[in-house]
Amino acid sequence: MFMPVGKTSISLNELVNAPYNYGVDENGDLITATGNLTLDLRDSQDIEVNLRDKLIPCSPLIIPLTITQ
Repeated sequence: MFMPVGKTSISLNELVNAPYNYGVDENGDLITATGNLTLDLRDSQDIEVNLRDKLIPCSPLIIPLTITQ
């Protein structure tokens, strides 16, 4: 998954560069990105679930990822 553990939002520029390096370029070119990636975790009744909440195994979750500029 592209979202680092424990985060619900991250800038795309931080995601593609150190320390995560999801945008590694073999030629060494500088990679930049604008915008943010946001994770919104909800249960099957559309109630927000906190990342620290204990999840019930096999319970359905809605996990929309939103990218904004």
